[in-house]
Order: sequence, then structure tokens, then C-alpha cells
Amino acid sequence: MFPDVHSTLGLDSVSGGCFVNIIEDCDQLGHFMVHHFTTEGLKSQKLVIVIGLEQTIGHFHAIGLKLGVNFLKSKEKGEVKFISVLSDLATKYAENEINEEYLKSLAKQCEDVMKESKSNQPQKEIVLIIDKLTLFNTLGYNSNQVLNFVRFLQNICSQNQSSLITLSTISNIEEQRKKLTSYLEVNSDVNVSLTSLKSGKSDSVTGNFSIEWSMSDKKGRFQFKLDDKTVKIFAFGESKAVL
Repeated sequence: MFPDVHSTLGLDSVSGGCFVNIIEDCDQLGHFMVHHFTTEGLKSQKLVIVIGLEQTIGHFHAIGLKLGVNFLKSKEKGEVKFISVLSDLATKYAENEINEEYLKSLAKQCEDVMKESKSNQPQKEIVLIIDKLTLFNTLGYNSNQVLNFVRFLQNICSQNQSSLITLSTISNIEEQRKKLTSYLEVNSDVNVSLTSLKSGKSDSVTGNFSIEWSMSDKKGRFQFKLDDKTVKIFAFGESKAVL
């Protein structure tokens, strides 16, 4: 995990799980947050469930090794459940078979995995991560279909006192995504917004990091710098390289 991200999120005192909504305005800008939650979950001995729409398990394994966790070994030990939907959806999209039944079966699969895990290890906390939610819209699902999927997952996470983490992209936002992201913002415990620099690229700053905690009405505005194995978060405007 990334210590700066962990301390900025301030979720140590949260019990019973929470819903974290991560929004990026540029593709790949927020993917480090997904890796933060996967590695933090494993290092905290939580069960991590990943719905992989964008990245393969091999990608998660490669990044995990840099951050001190062995994703594939954790999967073999049952500490990680990776639900790969990338290839399934690509095939269905090519064959014009995108329909709501697939989302329902995927949601049911997540529910079954969580129930089985809870029955085997009732005290173990679960983290369910969707990487990346708005790809459902790109593949042809409308906002109502994706919202029904998210609501179902929220419900089963709440029942199992587990956390739900979603990553969405809003660049060149479409009407279907607006409805989805608006729902996520209103119904999340924590909203994290990652935006690119208006002034362009900088060697010392990657982007802006804004956070809002609905549990306490607190807000924070920061900037961040991505390196190969670390993420540095600092006060907005602290870097003199970016005006």
C-alpha cells in the first residue's frame, strides 16, 4: 500500500466497511488507488475480491510484487478472488450479446464468493474492488443497468460489513456516465477525485487529489506525485513547480 494515501484517506477508524468512490478525469490517472486497496487489503489480512474489467491478473501481480505482495500466491491461498470479466465482455461485445443478464450473473457470483468466504472465515473483513466501473458504459450498458448492479453490490457489502471500492473515468463524459457518477458521489462514504493539471505536465506533480468524507462533511484538497513504487501526497500548491 501507499502510506501517504492511507493516512490521507483516514479510514483506520471506520468499522463495518465503507463505500469508496474514486473518480479520475483521465484514463489511468487513478489506477494507483486500486493497487493501494488491493495491497492494503492483503497486508491487513482481508479477503480481496477484484472484478477485473480493465487490467489482467498478471498486471495486478506485477504491480503487487513492486509493493511487497504476491498476488498470484495470495490467490492460490484463497486470500484473493479475481473475477476476470475483461475477456468475457470483449467476446460478448463482438457478438452483440451485451445484456443485463450478464451483470446479474456477475453480481450473483460476487454474492456467492462473499457468502462462502464469510461462512469459512466469519471474522475476516472483505474488500470488493471494481476496476473499472464506467467500462460497462463503454461496452454498451446503460446507466440504469449499471446502477442496479452497483446497488446490489452495495447491499451485499453492507450485509457482510464489507467495503466496496469503485474506480470510474469521467473524461469526455457521456450522459449515461453522468447519471452513474452522480449516484456514486451521493451514495459513497468517501469520494476521491483525481484530476490532471490544468497547466499541463510537471516533473514534480502528477495531478490533483481531492477527498470528501460524507461521514463527517470534511473535505481535503491536495496534489500528488506518482513514482514507480510510491505516491507522495502534499498540500495543494506546495510544489512551486506548479502554479
